[in-house]
Amino acid sequence: MFGLLKRLFALMLIAALLISAPLWRILAAQPLSPQAHADAAIVLGAATHQNQMSKALKARVDYAIELYQQKRVSNLIFTGGSRDEAGKNSAGEMSEAAVARAYALTKGVPAAAIMMDEASTTTLENIREAKKRMNEFNIKNAFIVSDEWHLARAMQMASNEGLAAVSAPTPYSLYQSVSTKSGFIWREVKTTWAYWLLKI
Repeated sequence: MFGLLKRLFALMLIAALLISAPLWRILAAQPLSPQAHADAAIVLGAATHQNQMSKALKARVDYAIELYQQKRVSNLIFTGGSRDEAGKNSAGEMSEAAVARAYALTKGVPAAAIMMDEASTTTLENIREAKKRMNEFNIKNAFIVSDEWHLARAMQMASNEGLAAVSAPTPYSLYQSVSTKSGFIWREVKTTWAYWLLKI
């Protein structure tokens, strides 16, 4: 009986370590400093439906537009290709980036200030494609805009890809309740481990 309890305790300890290793990074996200400026704001992709932004994507895009209107960035880089519900490319849908761009134009952001990545479908691809746009247009640094729980993984990816960036969590996130926050954080724990182990 004592041996069984020891094994159970060891398993619980391993599970706690596996969860806590990425968890402290995820929970350490801080709001963007009001004094911070960058060359561009990279908006990480999120779902669209029938060429309309999801609430998650709109929360990110609204904050990026706000940063542009406050003259804290000079350019916006929208990321994200087109996906169906199974995660595959969908020929009938505009890309996430294109939907975000169309919305930003209606808010007065000039087309010349907007760049797009319409190829990526994962956070890592978002980062890599955004870096290509930065290199192409000689953009030196950027804010990365997403939900706060998403940014620890995104920032680690950016660092590993050589992208100079500062995290910029949107204050308009729809993940406000305990249940929605818990679900997002748990997903990030799993996807962080997937990145650490498999680089995906």
